[in-house]
Amino acid sequence: MVSQNPTIFLFAGNDSYSKDKAVEKLKADLSKGSSEGLDYKIFRGAEAEAGEIISNLRTKPLFSERHLVLIKDIDAMAKDGIRLLAGVIKDLPKTTCLVLESKDDSVLDKYPEFNDRVSVKVFGELKGQ
Repeated sequence: MVSQNPTIFLFAGNDSYSKDKAVEKLKADLSKGSSEGLDYKIFRGAEAEAGEIISNLRTKPLFSERHLVLIKDIDAMAKDGIRLLAGVIKDLPKTTCLVLESKDDSVLDKYPEFNDRVSVKVFGELKGQ
């Protein structure tokens, strides 16, 4: 599930339990071989500041080879912030794994910069389907 390149996922759908389980599996995969644990940060879309997220994405992990950044409910994030985020994902370090969480995949329509770089995983039905 995890490569040695920047890894970006969109976990879409209404099955929160399965999305949480997928994040837990990803955390376990990323922390293999590390006795210190995993660098892991959660942001909430409604409260997230793009600058803080971008800074975190560009920071090298301290305790493991990779680090994981999760943005829950990306749809609630300010549009300007999502645009900034979409603009920097092509230059993420190979140590970064980013998970965008949403009820649907509309972020891909609104911000086409994500399309070539994001692996979409659907959990349950998509909102509006």
